[in-house]
Amino acid sequence: EGSCHTNRKNFMKFRFFTGMRAIRRVRDACAEVELVRQLAFKKNRDATKLCLVEGFRAVADVMENISPKHLLLSEHAFATIPTDFENQIKQKCDLSRVCIAPDRLLNQLSDTTTPQGVIGVFEIPSTVLPRHARLVLVIDGVRDPGNMGTLIRSAAAAECDAIILLPNSCDVFGPKAIRSGMGTTFKTHFIHSHSFESAVNQLKMIGVHSQNIFAASAVPHTSAIPYDTVDWTVPSALVLGSEGNGISTAVVDAIHSRQINQVFVPMANAVESLNVAICGSVVLF
Repeated sequence: EGSCHTNRKNFMKFRFFTGMRAIRRVRDACAEVELVRQLAFKKNRDATKLCLVEGFRAVADVMENISPKHLLLSEHAFATIPTDFENQIKQKCDLSRVCIAPDRLLNQLSDTTTPQGVIGVFEIPSTVLPRHARLVLVIDGVRDPGNMGTLIRSAAAAECDAIILLPNSCDVFGPKAIRSGMGTTFKTHFIHSHSFESAVNQLKMIGVHSQNIFAASAVPHTSAIPYDTVDWTVPSALVLGSEGNGISTAVVDAIHSRQINQVFVPMANAVESLNVAICGSVVLF
């Protein structure tokens, strides 16, 4: 194609890298570049079921289980590519989907302040409710992608069986949330729920009953109990609210009607509250 041509300057490395098959060099107008630009927006990620992953380590972690739809490397990244990453590309990638782009272009496409020159396009995994669950995290409107990624990472470390996402929560497959998740995003079962009532029904289907649903809040109800007095060995769910507004009205109503319970993290008197990601991580462990 006119917008993509073989990098003849590095022909010998191409031959070693691909086994006589040429990796293409792309320019601004190439379809792969335009796709990366489009996937910076959630509506396009939702429409295509594709997302972006940046950096050697992050891409390598995802490639352990999923082959990329496209892989873009900057000229510098290609010239200095680690041997392990190169071998992984050979094993996991359709090499016709690997492209080399100018450093300037990869820097423009990057979502990071210090780009490594590696961008992978991956399919967003489809998930269903597990048949049974021991521990489920319910995200009620967490908006900050850094907090979201940290919670995903902590949930994975605590062996949560699934994460239920309520409306107004940020996109777990946005670039910043994926980076903060440190490779755990693609190993997590995400379930989207259109309301808290629907989430309660979903939890019941997998063995988590309403009396074992615990919402954490910075403003505890009079019936709230310390999180470390709960028997978390029975199938349970933890609900975490947004950074600014806390848990939603529907969750507050469920607490007041005693449909679900509320927990809090005991703190010294001088401390007003904890960041939602820290609070969630403490309770999950």
